[in-house]
Amino acid sequence: MKKKKPTPSVISEKRIYELGFNLEGRDRIFYYFLYLTGARITEGLKLLVDDVSFDEWDKGFLKIDLFTNKVRKMRTTYLLIDENEYTRSMCEAFKNYYEGLFREQEYPLKVFEYFTNYEDDLERARKRILMRFHRKLVTTVRAESSGWYKGERIPQGSFFEFHIHPHYLRHCRATHMVQMYDLSLEALKQFGGWVNINTPYRVYIQPTGRDLKKALEKKIKVEM
Repeated sequence: MKKKKPTPSVISEKRIYELGFNLEGRDRIFYYFLYLTGARITEGLKLLVDDVSFDEWDKGFLKIDLFTNKVRKMRTTYLLIDENEYTRSMCEAFKNYYEGLFREQEYPLKVFEYFTNYEDDLERARKRILMRFHRKLVTTVRAESSGWYKGERIPQGSFFEFHIHPHYLRHCRATHMVQMYDLSLEALKQFGGWVNINTPYRVYIQPTGRDLKKALEKKIKVEM
């Protein structure tokens, strides 16, 4: 029987930004990109230069189109650049990297050139990124549920060393989006590219007691 893994708590935007300095060059930008967009790793690897638009940068928005395999279509996501100082720094790092692509080659195709042959190298590139993340991105998190991690029993509420998986950034971003914005389920479904509208809250979102307090305070203000 497969052992259940503990659910790691969500870390802050500041901590996500700081952890990025453990990576270099393209790897760091890809890491920031996965957090900002909530993209799956294969969605990021397939990103083309034409899928990114800086037309509304001066208005505070970055527009990115992602191809979602599960529904076999493109989805558009908008990033609020000045969400906080950390998202601005990550967005600016992505913009500088993107502009640098055109200095290196005349007609760049992919934003993150980890492979050249689509059929043979996509999975190989994915595994390479997973290995780099696992080796260099380690932080301390709290266990939201008990389980087994690296052969050790982790009780609920205890802290343990966690090697970040790219998909964990998707969980963090979804939770942060709910904490900051009053998004409808449809808007959240569009952002994450989920097929089932209930998936975000059933699997991804990890609200805290502080979030409940904020919701109650908001309700009191509305009623007053």
